[in-house]
Amino acid sequence: MSLLKHETKKMIQIVRPLVLITTCSQLFALLFFSLVGKFEGVGEDTFLKESESIFSLASTITMCIIGIMGAIYISKFVVVHYLSPAKERTFLFPVSRKKLYQNKIQAFAWLFLLTTSVSMILANILFLPINSLLNIFDFNFVVLFRAMLLPIACACIAFAVVLLSQLVGLKKESQLMVLVSAITLVVVVANVVAISFINFPMIGISASPIVLAFVLIINNTNHAFLEKEY
Repeated sequence: MSLLKHETKKMIQIVRPLVLITTCSQLFALLFFSLVGKFEGVGEDTFLKESESIFSLASTITMCIIGIMGAIYISKFVVVHYLSPAKERTFLFPVSRKKLYQNKIQAFAWLFLLTTSVSMILANILFLPINSLLNIFDFNFVVLFRAMLLPIACACIAFAVVLLSQLVGLKKESQLMVLVSAITLVVVVANVVAISFINFPMIGISASPIVLAFVLIINNTNHAFLEKEY
């Protein structure tokens, strides 16, 4: 069994709770913002009666939740192995420290990104017939296109938050700092993400994987903690 498959098998348990929380939070957020828009009076602000606003706000809420969940899981499955006393065992493994760390990140990355993006897409698809019943906004190809792409963009931003948080945790040698960093980053990023998705959807969606790629480069060039002896 390859190292990547081994690490993936160890982390596979994160899939079920991620699917449940991601799908439920996205559906709940979509229903909440839709109902608020539905009961707005005639002549009032139509902000929450537009598909881009509803999908963008709901996706931002879900992004915040999965970002914090991801930080908790990466702390449990990755960071903890590089903190005392666990790193004593980790550094004794007959494999390159850098290779082991990279395989842990790769395993976590594909599980997190695939699970969260697919779950959000599923929630968006399930919401479309509900929208038809509530008659909040008109369904067309643009709405479907946005419902497919926004989850991928949000998953990218959420994983970027997770990666930065685990770097802070490794730097400070604290699992608690992973969670604190994730919450701080989510608060800072949420407004920017929501505004960009609502006002500049294609720019926001296109920029998300670029942001993640930049964070991955930062993560791959900061391995000083691998050289620290116990």
